[in-house]
Amino acid sequence: MELTESQQSCSYKVETDTDSTLTNDDSVHCSGKITNSTTLSILEPRLVGHPKEIETIFKAYERVFSSGVSETLFVHGPAGIGKTSLIETLREKVVDSGGWYVTGKFYQIRQQDLYHPIVSIFDDMCDLIAQSENLHEMKTVLIESLGEELKAFARHVSGILKLTGNVVSPLEDSYSKEWEVRQAFVRLKQQCRSFLSTVSSIEHPIAIFLDNLQFADEESLEVFLYLMDSVPKNVLFIGAYADNENGIQSMLLRKEKNSKRRVTDIKVENLDREALNEMVSNITNTEPELTKPLTDICHRKTMGNPFYVIQ
Repeated sequence: MELTESQQSCSYKVETDTDSTLTNDDSVHCSGKITNSTTLSILEPRLVGHPKEIETIFKAYERVFSSGVSETLFVHGPAGIGKTSLIETLREKVVDSGGWYVTGKFYQIRQQDLYHPIVSIFDDMCDLIAQSENLHEMKTVLIESLGEELKAFARHVSGILKLTGNVVSPLEDSYSKEWEVRQAFVRLKQQCRSFLSTVSSIEHPIAIFLDNLQFADEESLEVFLYLMDSVPKNVLFIGAYADNENGIQSMLLRKEKNSKRRVTDIKVENLDREALNEMVSNITNTEPELTKPLTDICHRKTMGNPFYVIQ
């Protein structure tokens, strides 16, 4: 995160009176007697709060890791609440257990190719598998699993050629134009399912995280929802979205009720004062007792949304 010069060195005057106001400059002034005045360095914020949500995410992965049965998590809340950072806490746990953790992200201004976040996830998986010890074995089972569909799949996910070698060339795909029509779309979903079912295992479970589902194109979202229902083993699917945008919440809630797999809904709320004070204390590198007046101001103006606190 790039910080402005004023953010890097801001003078905060912390005082005892709780009747505080936020001025337009870089200083926070509180009416009453000044007990401390110091120049603070604004540090990169780290994740605070949400212990129950983190525990829910970790337990879902532990179930997938131990039982081999795929699950899905939908994590949602207001924009800027920290959903991405919350989910990213899982990365280290997955890697340490021998699993693969891959992510893709949608953007409001779409300057991406069709299926780009989906394709990037599968390309990243290919990169991870290419570094694994069982690459030769994986090459054989992928060729057997995808069969004639390998050529068409490589048309989208060129990274698979790192695993199979130049067995096929995506440019020679006789169906290279067909992907734009519905039949090719159905084939792509089935190819993605075959790939995931082949490479995931109890030794190498996969966590797939798609961020900003509210900005997903209809086709990519359909692929994600299809996979979460059709890949039965060793995958934890995670989707994050901002509430009340593009009507996605009601649609995903219906999907949760009708899914064949276990789906857990996690709503991320604003930080309470205690967690917010920990955050303010961390980023200002100041004792928590001294940051309480500043925290009260931040909470009143942002309702505990971390993004707006940083702004």
